[in-house]
Amino acid sequence: APVIKHGNLETLRDMTDVRDSAVAIVDLLLLGTPGEVYNLCSGHATPVRSIIELLLQKSTMSGIELEEDPSRLRTFDEKVLLGDNSKLVSLLGWEASTDFSDTVQAVLDYWRAEVAVRYGVDDPRG
Repeated sequence: APVIKHGNLETLRDMTDVRDSAVAIVDLLLLGTPGEVYNLCSGHATPVRSIIELLLQKSTMSGIELEEDPSRLRTFDEKVLLGDNSKLVSLLGWEASTDFSDTVQAVLDYWRAEVAVRYGVDDPRG
């Protein structure tokens, strides 16, 4: 069975889709105050474990196993990395509009296509 080796899945991370972030960056260039600091983040903590579980749900392969790899564990790993986007929201009215499930699907689709090109296969599964 295929194995995904991973590090710590118990952390929480603030994630944004680059398509949402790009819009905010352009808006900040136009409306932001030069030299001012803005946190570009969702303001929501996502468990890393839920990301890999979502990828597994969207996978067309079955029987994928998860294996913690000690070499991928950090000596010090922040349990929660969560940003405060209140200044960004106040200035731009910005909020992430891309559903995280769609972000995961886009990444999965990208890598399926990339594998097909790199290895000359129509179906990256085989």
